[in-house]
Amino acid sequence: MKKFYSLLALMLIMTSVSYAQTFPCGDGQSLSDCYCLGAGTLVADSEPCSFDSSQEQLVYILVDVNDATVDGDLDDDSVVAASSSGTFTGVPTGDYVMYQLTVGTNDVVSAGDDLATLLTYPNEATGLATVNGPDCDCPDYNNTGNLTDDGGNGVPGATVTIVDSDGNVIGTTTTDENGNFGFDDLDDGDYTIEVDYPAGYSGDDTFDISVTDGGSDPIDGGSTFDSTVCESLLTEASVLCQDGGSYKVVITLDFSGAGATNGFNVTSTHPGGFNGVTYGSFVDGNFANGAGFSYTISSVDYPGCVVELSSNSIDCTTTDVELIRFDAEAIEEGNAVTWVTATETDNNYFTLEYSVDGVNFTPIAQINGSGTTSTGNSYSFLHDSFETAISFYRLSQTDFDGTTKYISDVERVERAAEELSLTNVFPVPTADQLNIEFIAAKAGDAIIEVFDLTGKLVGSSNVAAAKGVNPASIDVTNLATGTYFISVTIGNESATSKFIKN
Repeated sequence: MKKFYSLLALMLIMTSVSYAQTFPCGDGQSLSDCYCLGAGTLVADSEPCSFDSSQEQLVYILVDVNDATVDGDLDDDSVVAASSSGTFTGVPTGDYVMYQLTVGTNDVVSAGDDLATLLTYPNEATGLATVNGPDCDCPDYNNTGNLTDDGGNGVPGATVTIVDSDGNVIGTTTTDENGNFGFDDLDDGDYTIEVDYPAGYSGDDTFDISVTDGGSDPIDGGSTFDSTVCESLLTEASVLCQDGGSYKVVITLDFSGAGATNGFNVTSTHPGGFNGVTYGSFVDGNFANGAGFSYTISSVDYPGCVVELSSNSIDCTTTDVELIRFDAEAIEEGNAVTWVTATETDNNYFTLEYSVDGVNFTPIAQINGSGTTSTGNSYSFLHDSFETAISFYRLSQTDFDGTTKYISDVERVERAAEELSLTNVFPVPTADQLNIEFIAAKAGDAIIEVFDLTGKLVGSSNVAAAKGVNPASIDVTNLATGTYFISVTIGNESATSKFIKN
């Protein structure tokens, strides 16, 4: 059976400026970053060399090479960072070489590993990569400062203005992703630094400095971050099991409720995971069955909000029938039992069993299977001869060779007032067409609506519903990758379910 996992959290992230690098199998420009005030970002954005994704993965390492082009770094040939995406942020001033390694899917490559050992893997190397090299012509910032929040994180995007003693504006700048700012070529005298903090921050907004011999003491400004802004950040990590037992992770991100527009910074600690900046939802993987994942995500606009999405182990073991959904619902005519399969292999028939106590089950129906198919199928059975108000159901599957396995959990049904129910949503995930089945207690006009995680309506249609089971479809081709809700409304009754757009 294919399995589906979902982790829901609130979070936020930070930004960076990136520059490209040529690898032998792609095109690009020289790798350098002139950040001057702080740490830079190095990115390999060219097309990687080909590899067998079923047995191999690409890993990038950044090596602080022994070179005198840029001063101030270690120059000890150490592996300072590893990344599956080829994106390295927060790189100090120095000279480096980036390597692209082709390693096994279960191999782990980390900062601090021995370079000679790592280079026994097939590899390709860039030329010299520099941060704040001599070609950058960085100003001599003799008047600098740093703004941090109460968690010690730099405050990016703050507007900093310097005013002389006569009230004249001498210059304006913006703090970088680490909260750094600087001014150069100031005349001796007294000045006031004025800070306009970005949304979510509050703190000291004026600082007095005195410039002597062209320099002044560094400014360290403190602020408080209002963590309630994080409540509008929606994130979700969902696992999609693949053929062969591997899996992919769908990361759904939305921070539009706070007006954040500058993207998210993603750091993963599991082998082959994505590291870098993204501006929306993304799919990561494949990852090996049984392996876990761990992502740390923050926002460019509000770096004070950070969330971790992780799982120690994912089990994507499959059976002959990959059951997506098994549900039992009470309707006027009886108990409607429905199930949906993603694939079936040598499936002769299903057996539906019924119990009044959840322990002792009796077969009540045998439904033919679909043999071998990679196309999703839906099945249903109306049980109208139950004995008590509470009923239990479970499902088994029998192959053509007679092998029988239970493939569902036990579903409990309690008879209650008539209501609208959404019993099937498939396929999950979907790339284009989403199919649903809903049970209506009475005939009427049904409104089908699709909402994103913020509650924004992104699609709708109307159908005429009959009393009982109703099928319907909606086109979701144009939706972005992520998690959505689908709702069916008839009169003042509604039923809602969740699905993933791949």
